[in-house]
Amino acid sequence: MALPTGGLIEGVGGLPLVQQRGLNTLKASNLAGFLVDTSGNATVPGTLAVTGVATFTAAPVFTAAPTGPVKVPITASGGATRTLIAANSGSVNLFDAATSITYTLPAPAVGLYYDFLWTTLETGGQAHVIVTDAGTTFVTGYLTMFSDVNVTPSATLGPKGFAGDGSSHIKVTMNGTTTGGGVGTLLRATCISTTVWNISGVVRSPSGTIATPYST
Repeated sequence: MALPTGGLIEGVGGLPLVQQRGLNTLKASNLAGFLVDTSGNATVPGTLAVTGVATFTAAPVFTAAPTGPVKVPITASGGATRTLIAANSGSVNLFDAATSITYTLPAPAVGLYYDFLWTTLETGGQAHVIVTDAGTTFVTGYLTMFSDVNVTPSATLGPKGFAGDGSSHIKVTMNGTTTGGGVGTLLRATCISTTVWNISGVVRSPSGTIATPYST
């Protein structure tokens, strides 16, 4: 059955009023209670079953806690530079190559968060970087840094804590030695305002006198 865009059908097969927008054909038996408003917002009563892949262009909003098993997306770096988007929120992003890798955070939206896990030590003076989208978006937070396995703690080898200032720091850089980036380093970036990300976690410093990874 063909319908004009924006048309209304009532009483098809005894079904209640259904508002229809942008559909040229429909199967009446599948439309009970389904509503699409003039802005394209859909309301689906009951349970929605998605058999394919659901892609979100913005962070999803839930009015109740999701149930069932939740699979955390784990993504490879995909090359030297990768720009994250809101739909990636909740993902684990790998520093998985010895070469330079940069993850750029998306434009701030409160509540977005991303985890970063080091699975490969960078070598040869490269850099592993998490950076904001602009010079006016800053990072704060607190990192606990430890020297490498079986290193005796000292004033230069830690453990030590470092803080982002939230007003000039825009990135975290791991150099594979003093500022960290040893395998097992784990950080989380959480957007806490329209201009600030909190980056916190535990950092493994493979060698040298440990130093802050926060910078401008």
